[in-house]
Amino acid sequence: MLGRFERGPLAKSLLAMVADEDGRAVAVVDVDTKRTIATVPLPEAPRELLLLPDGRLLATLPRADRLAAIRFGEDGKAALACTRETDAEPISIAVTKAADAVFVSSGWGASLGRFDAGLERGNVVSLPRDPRQVVLSDDERLAFVSHAVGGKVSVVDVAKGAALEAIPIVASPFRFGFESEAMPLSLTGSVELAASGVAAKLVPGVEGVRVGAHGMSLVKSASLPGRLLLPQIMVDPGDPSGRSEGYGTERSGAQADVTVIDMVARRTLPAPNREGLLSGEMLDSRGVQIVGQSGCLEPRGAAVDDATATLFVVCFGAGTLAAYDAASASPIDVEVGQWDVGAGPTGVAVDPVGRRAIVWSQLERSVDIVHLDELGAVERPAGRPRREKIDLPALANGPSLDTLLGRQIFYGIADSRISSQGLACATCHVEGRDDGLVWRTPEGPRRTPALAGRLEAPFGWTGASEDLEAHLDKELGALHGTGLRSVQRTALLSYLSTLQPPTARRAADAALTERGRALFDSKGCATCHPGGGTDGKAHDVGSKAGGDKKGSFDTPSLRRLAGRAPFFHDGRYATLRELLEDGHGEGTTKTKLDAAETEALETYLSTL
Repeated sequence: MLGRFERGPLAKSLLAMVADEDGRAVAVVDVDTKRTIATVPLPEAPRELLLLPDGRLLATLPRADRLAAIRFGEDGKAALACTRETDAEPISIAVTKAADAVFVSSGWGASLGRFDAGLERGNVVSLPRDPRQVVLSDDERLAFVSHAVGGKVSVVDVAKGAALEAIPIVASPFRFGFESEAMPLSLTGSVELAASGVAAKLVPGVEGVRVGAHGMSLVKSASLPGRLLLPQIMVDPGDPSGRSEGYGTERSGAQADVTVIDMVARRTLPAPNREGLLSGEMLDSRGVQIVGQSGCLEPRGAAVDDATATLFVVCFGAGTLAAYDAASASPIDVEVGQWDVGAGPTGVAVDPVGRRAIVWSQLERSVDIVHLDELGAVERPAGRPRREKIDLPALANGPSLDTLLGRQIFYGIADSRISSQGLACATCHVEGRDDGLVWRTPEGPRRTPALAGRLEAPFGWTGASEDLEAHLDKELGALHGTGLRSVQRTALLSYLSTLQPPTARRAADAALTERGRALFDSKGCATCHPGGGTDGKAHDVGSKAGGDKKGSFDTPSLRRLAGRAPFFHDGRYATLRELLEDGHGEGTTKTKLDAAETEALETYLSTL
């Protein structure tokens, strides 16, 4: 976030305000003098910042479920003014031009909340899981919300406080016409066919259908009215009805993408890059795709330079800043610049006056100044363009060296030690959790499990591994990775042990929650899920799917169940309500509930 004081000794300086998550603070950096002028400690780590017209700086605090407001003095000194309660895990902020309404997305709370100018809470709209970036339409009638998983962009009518039909982010390489001839199919075409009843619903992994993931950023530009840009990746988890040698198929590598959305029509615009298989693919001797470090496979922050209609995207795993033609039908195919920046960049902002991009690199704790003189140049000097670096003060009690190394390994892309298909650990375990997808595997269909707060033996859906290191080596083998050395494995496990699950959702109805708790015990749920956890044993509850080798599966923990749909090892239940209405139990015995019991049990499980 960039800003300037209207008066005072810092009036001529460009200030960069960065969310220092490791330091649990907001740092204010003078870009021109290259020094840190203020550090504002916060109750918890900040995620996103937004500067209001009246000079207040807002910060989301995901671990505290709070929205914080910071006030500045003309001398640059700042202090926390107040905090306001939000739904679980606030992530992104948007504000109207008149600053009379502030919108906050909550990831674990799966909602979009509205606050007034005084930050008093208003209505809340429920959304699909893991909402992230919020952007208001040009007329401010609609709010568009990206999602970390699920391949969609939500649309909310802010005046009515109601969610409209979400925009699907899927792409199919082919369709079959009436004469059974394979033909290219755009997303628009597939939706139109689906509406007419001619085509079946596009399912990720089936017949090469790819789905969007890592939708952390969503931006628009004043120079391109009506257009939204969504940097993300597209993945093909493989048809779950069969088995494979590894995860997905031989062509399941992540594909960098920038989806263009028409805000008026509320649909994606067709782009040739999003149809078909990865371009320029190469296969190794096993027929497994070899993916190079091309495109942004861990997109985080994004910004648009209105003067040149250029989209800037920071790539967390690669430590780069990429620039694309924002006006192109397929921006990802028109890269106009790339710069090396610090490790783990999470945010970028454009200074239109100074013709520079300012990047915050979280893992390196640095602010990078990238000069944009070479944008659009026909010939460029050899090597990557120049940049300047501002280091933030070292942390007295920061993460250990093991944890820092492990974090870089977890997010590193195109790392052959992890995968030969260009997949990082974070590709499937988004932010240490899960991607909500069911992957084709050697054992059958497998829903990605969350890692945060769930590293307890046994490991894997069948509970076959009691040792975490051995299980990790097995997983890397399935990803066709070369494996990690002992020190690297230790570092990765050290980082995984620091991953924290989100805070539990608060009970909306205490009485209903208590009734659900009683049902949980009386209906026998606690037998396999003591205290909402796991008995650590494998059971056959009749859930074997067509591609499965075995019918017994490890009892999963139910903690933080509400935010990790779909359910079961093969993702057969899209919602918790569907699972409870169908019922399940040991062997062929199923526990059935009436409507009132189902509601009570669902309410209780949602609070675990």
